[in-house]
Amino acid sequence: MNASKGISRGCGLVAALASLLALACAHADSSTPLVQPSPSASFTPEGALGTNTGMYGWNFWLLEPVVVTGVGWYDVGRDGLLNSHEIGLWQGSLYDYTGLVFSATVPAGTVAPLEGDWRKVDFNVSLTLKPGFYVVGGTFHGPGDDTVDYVSGFTGELTVDPRVFTSPSDIHTIEPFFAVGGGFRPPDQGALLYGAEFGPTLFVEPVPEAPPSTFIALGLCSWLALRAGRRRFARARPRSSPGRGPSARTARCGACGVTAADLSGLPDF
Repeated sequence: MNASKGISRGCGLVAALASLLALACAHADSSTPLVQPSPSASFTPEGALGTNTGMYGWNFWLLEPVVVTGVGWYDVGRDGLLNSHEIGLWQGSLYDYTGLVFSATVPAGTVAPLEGDWRKVDFNVSLTLKPGFYVVGGTFHGPGDDTVDYVSGFTGELTVDPRVFTSPSDIHTIEPFFAVGGGFRPPDQGALLYGAEFGPTLFVEPVPEAPPSTFIALGLCSWLALRAGRRRFARARPRSSPGRGPSARTARCGACGVTAADLSGLPDF
């Protein structure tokens, strides 16, 4: 096995270990609802749709990137859902948000595990959202369906992720949205209130930062590469007589393009 192959395998092993550590760090923080009722919240059942079928949800402005790990549907009584609910997330501008980012279904009953007051469905692959305007909505099946509650945001009754812009003076910040009638589509009618319809929520966690192991791995790979370059230079360095040809310090290796002066500060092995 030559030096370059050994270095490639060594760097591959180091990178693999760094990736495993990064993955472990990424899941160290448990996900939490992006927006949810606070412990002191009061609820208005059924919200704007009343007995109509349609879509329930809310909009939000995201200030920083965030990782979506799953979706949830509010389970009043924590005794299981009467129906399944398809949840979607749309991105766009305040008046044009037809770009579907994803959809997922929370099944009926107690199939989905209960996390707090939510029946939660985790994604197989996490999704990173960029800053911008979003609308989340889920299907409502009319009379006899799971209760959907409106929660006001004016009196501190919402617990909101710090990456979401909140301002009670702005009616378009976490505004309850709905759409009357059947069919899966973005909720397109605002209630001109500050709050949310639950219904649906998103489970999120911070965007993972590169752990120190990643930088250690990069530094080790760079050191191994420089070490290999020094050895290749030592083998390829031409001999020269005094007064003829390049000096030992200025001779340049044809294989890697470095000089002895470039490598003079490296330790010997």
